[in-house]
Amino acid sequence: RWNRTMGMNRILAGAVFALSLLGAPAMAVEEPAFETSLTDGSFEIRDYPALVVAEVTVPGGQKEAANAGFRLLADYIFGGNSGKASIAMTAPVEQKPAGEKIAMTAPVTQTESAGAWVVRFTMPSAYTLDTLPAPNDPKVRLRETPPARFAVVRFSGVAQPGLVAEKTA
Repeated sequence: RWNRTMGMNRILAGAVFALSLLGAPAMAVEEPAFETSLTDGSFEIRDYPALVVAEVTVPGGQKEAANAGFRLLADYIFGGNSGKASIAMTAPVEQKPAGEKIAMTAPVTQTESAGAWVVRFTMPSAYTLDTLPAPNDPKVRLRETPPARFAVVRFSGVAQPGLVAEKTA
């Protein structure tokens, strides 16, 4: 059933997602802390601490999986949780092939593989696994990622498969 609140939430989620794909700042959003080990133009090597994330695994192509995963996670942060709490949007939104480790880029990492994707939102730093409300949807998993080093390439434009493959290469 459609209501005004759901409509505004979907519009906001769509706008944030679209702007994140375009590489433009939609609003002041928290990004995880990191240390930069190397910078060369748009390329960086970054060291990230352990992060608390909400993630889903969804089947389909890159675009379909990104949309489906984003909707599931947006529902969680817009109140689809045990506390009906609204959780702030953060950057980056991460998408990667299921079962395969790839580098994270901001705002979205996307590469085609085997038809299943993990879409991940990093939770605001004020939360721990113990303080986050439980998701209402069992597809949404909360977990902590281990500290990690990532190669990052910043670019603007819509994260279409061809552009992502070019930047990954």
